[in-house]
Amino acid sequence: MKKQLDKNNFKLDIPPDKNLPGLPAMFDAGMIQKLLTEHFKKIGASISSCEVSYIRYKPRTNCIVVYWIKFDGKLAFGVRELPVYVKLYTKEDFSAAEEKNRIHRWADFCGIGTYKLLAEHNAILYLFPNDPVIDGLRIIENPKKIQRILYQHYEKYSEREWRISDRQFRFRIMRYKPERRAVIRFNSKAAKDAIGYKEKFSVFARIYADDSGQKVFDIHKSLYQFSLKDERFNIPEPIVYLPDRRILLMERLAGKTLVDRIKGNEIETLTSTAGAIASLHGLKLDNLPILPLTALIESAEASYEMISEIAPDLSKTAGLIHDNLFNSIERYSGHIAGFVHGDFYPGQVIIKGRRVGIIDFDRCYLGDPAADLGNFIAHIRLLRLKGKINNDDLIENVFLSAYEKSIGKKLDENRIKFWTVFGLYQLAVNPFRGLEPGWRVKTAQILRQCQSLLS
Repeated sequence: MKKQLDKNNFKLDIPPDKNLPGLPAMFDAGMIQKLLTEHFKKIGASISSCEVSYIRYKPRTNCIVVYWIKFDGKLAFGVRELPVYVKLYTKEDFSAAEEKNRIHRWADFCGIGTYKLLAEHNAILYLFPNDPVIDGLRIIENPKKIQRILYQHYEKYSEREWRISDRQFRFRIMRYKPERRAVIRFNSKAAKDAIGYKEKFSVFARIYADDSGQKVFDIHKSLYQFSLKDERFNIPEPIVYLPDRRILLMERLAGKTLVDRIKGNEIETLTSTAGAIASLHGLKLDNLPILPLTALIESAEASYEMISEIAPDLSKTAGLIHDNLFNSIERYSGHIAGFVHGDFYPGQVIIKGRRVGIIDFDRCYLGDPAADLGNFIAHIRLLRLKGKINNDDLIENVFLSAYEKSIGKKLDENRIKFWTVFGLYQLAVNPFRGLEPGWRVKTAQILRQCQSLLS
């Protein structure tokens, strides 16, 4: 989580937005904590910290700011922290959103409340699990519903043989992007009463704002079947997709992330990781979506527009990089078609023993597999810029050499450079999205990395 903002000294440090005059107030952690204090006090809990964790800003249109609330005192499921989010609207859009909220069905989780109107700022504060788009989040209200779903669809713990404890359910919010997607891990215990045996288990729920989960589930099933025949990679078993709730349930992969491994200088894990992603790249799946060239162009344009809005002094540099990508994108995105993970980086790799697990296939598509390699390297370079590692050159060389050995041929160096720049360019807005201290300097550093690769 991010450093708590000082409400007396905080300065947003972006140009004023006349369509969203309440923008600075949305980053006032002190104000948000004060607004929520009574909500938690009435259930016997006190807030210990209120911190910004994620920003999604569309200049002149809206802004979402996610706050992570930690508190003393337990709620249901053993919860000690929850996200809330504030959405800032234009004056016209706020009126429409306020009207929709009047008729929406809300969840009062443990009695902390549902939402608050901040009319003076044209904003609405939503208390988890309330999200006007991701309705499936309400599943956390009732552990018996989760228990029933698992009995019906999780063959490993069928009701004929097992008793799943609804009282032992605990959950942890792994990822939450309001009005888009949430990932929640549920932990509980199951018992075989006939033999007096008990064990702990974990499942993940990926909850969507749209119907894309069905396609992800279908692809995931195909990948899982391949993983049973290929020792080089491991895929979490998909359990079920519930279209009415837009929830995809899957098993948890045990192990440590590759991020932790390389921080601990376990460089040898890069070789098996390269073999695993190379194996995935070689798969032939009939149900993969094709990512159109326009989608890639739009991604680059979105990065340029955001950087230009929040840091006008970096606009010229961002523009030069954007133009270079635009002029090269057709050359490097066409002609080669294979499986692409779409968001491959060390945090998506789980290693246990010799098994390399790969997770999160929401963005996979048919395209140039080198996009995954470039994105991986981009994240490695970002880890170095953050001071997390200091051996990025070694990591890149070991990973790419092992990949070449796995596929039996040399990689196109210019192609890898292109996709690395493309990945870094998308990451350039991340320091602002997380409101990291010195975000403007960090964004400039990422852009300089792009320039260095292009020179």
